[in-house]
Amino acid sequence: MFTKQRLDDLFTYHAPDGQQTKDLVKVREKAREMAQVIVDSTIPGRDQDAAIFNLRAAVMFTNTSIVLKGE
Repeated sequence: MFTKQRLDDLFTYHAPDGQQTKDLVKVREKAREMAQVIVDSTIPGRDQDAAIFNLRAAVMFTNTSIVLKGE
C-alpha cells in the first residue's frame, strides 16, 4: 500500500553509501558489457532498441533496489 510516508520515501533522493556506490558501479559496468554484446550480436532496429531500453530499465530498477535496500 502506498502511504504518504512510503511515497515520501520513494520520491526522496537516497545518497548511496560506500558499499552501495561500489555495487552501483559494478551493475553499470556489467550492463555496459551486456549492451555491447547486444549491439555486436543483433541487427540495428526496433528489437535491438528494445533490448537496450530494457537493459537500461533493469539497471534503473537494480539501482533503486540497492539504495532503497530492497524496500
